[in-house]
Formats: sequence, C-alpha cells, structure tokens
Amino acid sequence: MNYWTSKHTHIFSFSIGKLLLLFSCVYIPNFAQAQEIVSLHTGSPHEIQLKDGRFWFYEAKDQQNTDVTDLQSGKVTFQKLPKLYPNFGFVRHDVWFRFIVHNTQKDTLRSLLRLSNPNLDLIDLFQENRSGAWSQIASVGDKRPLENKMFLNRNFILPLAIAPQSTDTFLLRVNNGGEQFHFVPSLVKYEFFLQEDAQYQLYFGIYFGIIAFILLFNLFSYFSLKEKTALWYALYVFCLGMLQISLVGYGSQYIWGGAYFSNHANPFFASASILFLLYFCMDYLHTEKLMPRVHRVLMVMHWGIVGCLVFSVIPLGFTYEVSVVGINGITLLLNIAIIPLAVLAIRKNLQQAKLFLLAFSVLIVSVFGFVLKNFGVLPSNFLTDFGLQIGSSLESILLSIGIVLRFKSTRETALESLQTLNELTERANVMLEQKVTERTEQVEKQKTLLEYKNKEIISSIAYAKRIQDVILPSQQAIRSLLPHVAIWYAPKDIVAGDFYWMNQARFGNKSWIFFAVADCTGHGVPGAMMSVMCVNALDSSLKELTGPDPGLLLEKVADYLSLNLSSDNLQLADGMDISIACLDTSRNKLNWAGANNPLWVLRQGAVEQYTPTKRPVGKSDLTTPFRTHEIALQPKDRLYLFSDGYVDQFGGPKNKKLKRGTFIQVIEDHAGLGLMEQMNAIKSVFFDWKGTAEQVDDVCIMGVEIHEQVESTYVPHHTNLEL
Repeated sequence: MNYWTSKHTHIFSFSIGKLLLLFSCVYIPNFAQAQEIVSLHTGSPHEIQLKDGRFWFYEAKDQQNTDVTDLQSGKVTFQKLPKLYPNFGFVRHDVWFRFIVHNTQKDTLRSLLRLSNPNLDLIDLFQENRSGAWSQIASVGDKRPLENKMFLNRNFILPLAIAPQSTDTFLLRVNNGGEQFHFVPSLVKYEFFLQEDAQYQLYFGIYFGIIAFILLFNLFSYFSLKEKTALWYALYVFCLGMLQISLVGYGSQYIWGGAYFSNHANPFFASASILFLLYFCMDYLHTEKLMPRVHRVLMVMHWGIVGCLVFSVIPLGFTYEVSVVGINGITLLLNIAIIPLAVLAIRKNLQQAKLFLLAFSVLIVSVFGFVLKNFGVLPSNFLTDFGLQIGSSLESILLSIGIVLRFKSTRETALESLQTLNELTERANVMLEQKVTERTEQVEKQKTLLEYKNKEIISSIAYAKRIQDVILPSQQAIRSLLPHVAIWYAPKDIVAGDFYWMNQARFGNKSWIFFAVADCTGHGVPGAMMSVMCVNALDSSLKELTGPDPGLLLEKVADYLSLNLSSDNLQLADGMDISIACLDTSRNKLNWAGANNPLWVLRQGAVEQYTPTKRPVGKSDLTTPFRTHEIALQPKDRLYLFSDGYVDQFGGPKNKKLKRGTFIQVIEDHAGLGLMEQMNAIKSVFFDWKGTAEQVDDVCIMGVEIHEQVESTYVPHHTNLEL
C-alpha cells in the first residue's frame, strides 16, 4: 500500500509522535490515580467505607427474575463476594448485591454509587427504612428509558443519602440478559466523582482522537490510491471506534439513546469490526494466493461472523445471547490463529507481515484480557476493562506507521530502479545508434535474400500443387465411376491437407466403387505431404482387402501409416480423419465407415446423419474398431462426405463458427436444385459467411446422387501412375 508522498510521511510521523508524547504524559499518571479512586477497599480518603468491607451477593439461578420481597423470606443466603469486583461471565438471571454503609458524621452523608459498566440491562436499588421495609430509590439500565437516569453520565450513577450516625442497608438487583456480567462499583463523594470523571474524559478523548486520525488517514489512502486494503482497515477502525463508544457508554448518552439499540450495539459493532478485520487480514496477508487452505477456513469463519452480525439485531433473547457468546468465541479463535498466520506469511517472504505480527501481538494481548474478563476468567480492573482501547490504539498506530514505512521503502526502491533504468537507457541509446547503420545495411541484404528465397519457395509449392493435382482423381476418372457427383475442393493455402479419393475393386462377381473425403494432420505443405502418403496407403491397403468393408480398409490404412511414420525410436503422431464409402451401383447398396468424419444422406428433403467412430486413422491411444455401416439407398438419395473446414469457418455478424446446423439447413433449403446448383449454393453461403475474414482451414465437400446404372469396368488411373 504505497500511500503518501514524502511530505505526508513527515506530517504523519510528527502527528503520531505528538500523540504518543501526550499519551505518555497524561494517560500513565491517571492510571494510578484512577485505580485508587474506584476501589472500595483501599481505604482512600476520597471513598465511603462499607461496614463489612465488601459486597455480598445472591444469584437467583432458579428463576429469571426475583422481587425484593423474595429476599425477606429468610431462605435466601447472601455470600461474600469472592472477588473485589463482580464478574459472572454470561448469565441471564438476576444477581442481588447487599452492602451496608455506616455514617459516623453528624451531617447527612450524600454519596454516589457508580456502576462502571455502561451496558447493564436492568439495575434496581432498594434501601431499608427504619421499619424494616424496602423502598426502591433507583430504576435504570439499557432496557429502561434514558430519562430514568438521575445523572446524565456514560455510567450508571445512583445517589445515596445516609442519615447522621446511622447504618443503612442497601439491595442492588442487576440483570444483563446474557451479555457479559461485570462492573466495577464505586462509592465516592460527589466532588471526587467529578474529578475522576474528568480524567476519564481526557483519556477517552486521546483514544478517540487516535481512532479518528487513523480512520481519516486510511480513508484518504483508499480514495486517493484505490487500495482495497486501506478500505477494509478504515471500516474496521470505524466499527471498532463505534464499539468503544458503545462500551464506555457514550453511545447511549450522546448518539442513539434508545433502549433497543443501546442493548444491541455491542454485539452488532463487535461483529462488524471483527468481520472487516478478517477481510483486512486476508487481503493484507494474501491468504487466497499464499495460503489457499487457510483462506478457505477463514471464509468459513467469515460466515460465522456474518451470522453473529445478523443475530445481534434480531429482537429475540435467544438470538441476542447467541450473537454475544458467538462473537466473543470467534474473536478468541481469530486471536489464537492470527499470529501463526502472520508467521507463515513471513516464511513465505511477505515482508509487510513483520509489522503486522508486531501490531497484532500487542492487540491480541489486550484482547485476550478483555475477552477472558467477559468469560469471567480474569477479574475486572483497569487493564482488562480498558485493554481493548489500549491495544487497539497501539495496533492502529503501529500498522499506520508500517504503511508509511512501507511506502517510503517502496518509493526509495522505485527511485533507485528508475535511476538505474535511466543509465541503462542512455547506454542503450548510444549502442542503438551505432547499430542502426549496421542493421540498415543488413536489412537491405536480408530483404534481397528473402525475396529470392520466397520466390524459390513459391515455385516449389506451386510444383507441389501440380504433384497433388496429379494424385487426385481426374474429372474423366470421376465421371466414369460416378457420373452424378459434385466436388468442391478449396485449399486454405496453395496446397492442402484435405483430399478426395476414388477407386474401384472387385470382390467375387461384384464391382464396388470406393470414394472418400479425408482431412490429414495440418494444412499447407506438411498437410500436402501427409495427403500423398495417405493416398498411397489407401491404394495399397485396397489391394489387400478381401471384401467391401471400408472399416477393415481403415484398419489396414492405420497399420500402414503407423509403420511408415516411425523410424528407430521416433514415431510421428500424424494421420487423418476420413469419411469413406463403397457403393454397389447395381443394387444401390452402400457400405460406409468414418474416422471422426460423418456421412450425411439427403432423402426426401431431410438430412439423415451417420456418426463416425471417434478415432483418427494413424497413431492414437484409442483402440475402438472402425465400424462399417450397411445402408440401403434409394434413387435420388444424395450422399455428402466432407472435412471440417466448412463448418469451422469463422464469420457472420458475431464472428462465430458456421457450425453443422447451418450446413444442414443449407442442404435442406436447396434440396430441390440439381446437384451442381446445390453445391454452388453451398459455396455461396460459405463466402457470404466468411466475408472479409481469413479462411481458417482447407475445405473439401463431395456430393453423390444415386441413380440406377450398369456396373462400371473402369480401372483406377492411380494404378500405373508415374510421377
């Protein structure tokens, strides 16, 4: 996150320095003084002494709520509070406290009972009168109207009045509805309460000032550099600040005020802050890239946090309690996991994780104390009560300093790299100028040589085309075997890997006409060389054939190619896709086989498709035998054998492939035309589709129309061909 310029770096460093200095001068001395004032047991002259030295308590576990009359039956036994400060963890029942105040003065003693947890749900204070009856003197809490507060303060302040030279007994009922049950009671004189409250106001002012500065700093970084990590951190700091505002009581006092959100703000902002902290950690440590398995676990934890966030605003006691306990548990787990994650990131050479490790080590120590206090493991004291503020402010300062230092380091590295690059550029320019003249002369020579070589290559390819044309069946041979035939042959280059083939063989007293369309590996000169070998393979294998079985013929051709395309330990993975048929013209009977290329039969205006064997002719891991299909033909049937160059052509308004569906539609739409006219229509559709685009592959299509005819006596022109 390369956030600021050098000027901003100096301003930020100076501001952080002033904050730390102010923090050390004001905050640390107030810590000791605050500890002296809030304690009920230190014997400070600012305090009102309890008669027996501490609170006594009774837990009403058997019923959700109790009444003061329930405590007068004599069946209730109060126990001395084992700790200085009440901390019962997560409980939903009432807890009653009894304390006795003795006034030895001649004047009425007016004091304040302060409960330092601003988030307690229900608080009722009762005083025993001279007749032994109880009178209620206060009824406050998060679930009570704000107007019930006798003092508009972030904490709950309850006034007490004890007559001169008398002893009064008080009962205090507290219920926190399943949230963390803890508070620090203070019984102090009014003037010292004001003094102490002013000190806390100063402390919280410093803390929230740090939070506001860090928030603005990261928001500026996000909006200026669009750095997502800064956004997650800003949202985390904002929610953390709102959580602290709620925890210390300023939310109820100044912001939302209403009883409902006062009671639900803690789990809501706690869940939101942990959620954005998780997003920040995943982004900052690159967990998705560096630790994918850990990232998946964190995403599961993410959904748990979202559940706590939703449950925190549902107005049901069960969901509220689940959100409170759940977010505390998830926070504890995340604190346990975050240090190993940072160590793992450092081992993966993520340098920015070092300061991350330091910052969160400080935060985790404080958070552990805060969460363990919520579970009732640690006592309530200044460090556990305000550890979250202390740790979060230090963590925010450290990470913000880390952002500045990271930017400074990146900037210095970039400047050094730029200087080195400029030097290399100057050297390269000098060398380039020296070589331009030499290169110009070389280019002219190479151009002349290239033109000469190109002329030779074109001449060689043109001669190769003449050879390929001789190998293909002549028009006279085609017409003598199949009078009703139309062939469109359009190589992509001068020579092609596609070819059409025709021959004749006699088995018993029957003469069969073999014809095929094939697509060899590659196109251009390599494809043309393969086509020559494949034609030879077809002719040679046909001589060995004992029956009109094109599938068996393809097996022999495959053996031929495997044998002739290997040398020592080298074997080429070349071959061809082919659609091959043999026709008994006297009975209009057709045997057909295909290797990846199909056969289409147009009958009565509709195309019937015959599926080929999914295997090429040549070297392949597939061993499926080539299947021979026996097809009974009817007069006027049309057969179509083709390579894939037609259907694979790109074009049209969206530059997509023409595809087989379009090809079939063209055949069916022009079924009423003669065979040659239909082939011309097929060509026209192809060129209209292609437009100005480049032809992507060789195209070869053969159409054969079935008519009754006499048996041919033609001998193939390939037999005695001399090249």
